[in-house]
Amino acid sequence: MRLHRTVHLESETGIDIAIEEFLLHQKSSRHSEHTLIHYNTTFKHFKSFLAKEGVKHVQDIESVHLRRFLTELQDSYRPKTVHGIATDIRAFLRFHLS
Repeated sequence: MRLHRTVHLESETGIDIAIEEFLLHQKSSRHSEHTLIHYNTTFKHFKSFLAKEGVKHVQDIESVHLRRFLTELQDSYRPKTVHGIATDIRAFLRFHLS
């Protein structure tokens, strides 16, 4: 059984609300505490990056933003870690944009 996500009164979903909804969904899906900590860390950095880019709504995220973010991470993290972060962001975007 799949429940529909909350319908917002606004036509666009703010990044803070979008992240909060995604994390709540992950928590309610009974992911491990380790996974939830990983998600929190990923989205803390992603949110900060998007703010620097001037992106305020999920619908405004473009592929160029993702490429820039992942490229920045390559300077500090191993490829396997960057891949995991990319997977997290893909799940986040599917959750909100599908």
